[in-house]
Amino acid sequence: MSKAISFRTKQKASDWFSISSITYDSAFAIIGNAVSSKLRIKVNADMAKTLPSLTADFGVNRVAVKMLRYSLNGAPWVVLKAENGKVIFSNVSLKAGENIFDCYFSLKVNVGVADGSALTFSITSMNDGEGGTLPKSGSFPSALQVGSVNVNTAPTIITTSWNGHMYLNTKVFGPIEMNPNKNFSESGLYQAIAIKATGPGGARFSSIKLKNPYASFTALEFNNNSWVTYTSGTGYSSYIVNNYWQNDYVILNIPTDTLNNNLIQTDGITNNNFYIKCGLRNNSSVWFDSGNYTPGLGGLMLTSKYDLVLRNSDGQVIDLSEVAVKQGDEVLQN
Repeated sequence: MSKAISFRTKQKASDWFSISSITYDSAFAIIGNAVSSKLRIKVNADMAKTLPSLTADFGVNRVAVKMLRYSLNGAPWVVLKAENGKVIFSNVSLKAGENIFDCYFSLKVNVGVADGSALTFSITSMNDGEGGTLPKSGSFPSALQVGSVNVNTAPTIITTSWNGHMYLNTKVFGPIEMNPNKNFSESGLYQAIAIKATGPGGARFSSIKLKNPYASFTALEFNNNSWVTYTSGTGYSSYIVNNYWQNDYVILNIPTDTLNNNLIQTDGITNNNFYIKCGLRNNSSVWFDSGNYTPGLGGLMLTSKYDLVLRNSDGQVIDLSEVAVKQGDEVLQN
């Protein structure tokens, strides 16, 4: 005589890993190929250790989610493709103490759910490498509302790659391309960028974060009037009124003005060119296109595609995860 018995083993809480909080900046209906607000996950590790896996789920409408990208403690971005609305953070190197995941996610073009469908985010499983399948608390945080889906607005499409080049302006030859490790003696320095876009509304160049590849060379001078963007599609110039340094990076923000001078044309044919210009400091003065300073090294480079921010006509940030973004001949992978 026999009898079938079914049972479940009790899940083990981790001895070293805990989840402090999961927060979301602002819930809104995500339009087209826009990205979400910032989703932040804070975790704690009792020691520097690699976490084999942490699995997240976007709830009953998970099929709409395409990808999630994250930056751990300010490191370069990692893109995770969503498999049926689930994403797995794999082999994550955590430092001792608090670790911060800054995340953004985007939706599929054909989302497969009804308009207005709510999205939630939750951590559903983990493996701490030592048999622990739950955080130290013994349970995962509750699911968090992270906006909803808008299926009525088509995406703004980038129809060509974004191409960035370091240029310097010479009096005799005009703009010529340069690359890192090049000495030069002219003071008009540019980052030249070209892009084409198409879709139901304009795409707006919102901000960009550029690196000085010569961190030891400090003669680059930035002020409100030394940066300018120009797009051949509109023929207007727009001055950047806000910029600031972050170590050897400069962050530039372009405001929206009443004339929408910084809208990119959306015919998919016009190549829109932006020239971002800085001056060089010599004897505490700023010189433009003069060549009147001590020769040295200087430059501007885009180092991550996600440091380039475009907004659609509704003001939402466009997802660039599947766009080819180049700096010179190098395709930026993150």
